[in-house]
Amino acid sequence: MRLLPYALNHARAVDDVMRFYVIADVILFLIVIVTMLVFVFKYNHKRHPVATSIPGNVPLEIFWTVIPTMLVLAMFYVGWKAYAQMNYI
Repeated sequence: MRLLPYALNHARAVDDVMRFYVIADVILFLIVIVTMLVFVFKYNHKRHPVATSIPGNVPLEIFWTVIPTMLVLAMFYVGWKAYAQMNYI
């Protein structure tokens, strides 16, 4: 019976991490779907029958490299915090 409070604390920590992951995933999923639909309707074949080459965009490439890196680091931090709490680090 003494272990039950500790097990409940661990379960809450795991639930919090899972909740953070699910919320982040749902938000990213919605962003991707909305962006995809915008581009499907904006750049469809009827409006642009001939494809054009688009030069690189360095600020955009930096943005889509930094944002996922920050998201992965945030997910790691949330998981590590829960892990540290479980192991009393």
